[in-house]
Amino acid sequence: MKKKKKQLTVAYEHEKNIPALQEGFRVLNEDLKQNLKRYAKQNHKKKNL
Repeated sequence: MKKKKKQLTVAYEHEKNIPALQEGFRVLNEDLKQNLKRYAKQNHKKKNL
């Protein structure tokens, strides 16, 4: 049990050290949302044709 808790702590420390990575993920997620909207619109147009 002890070992697992230590690993979690290390992972947490690691997370705190890279806000840039978190920012990157946030940007990626925004990008994905935009792409999904665009894709949905394209599909909608195709169905109407």
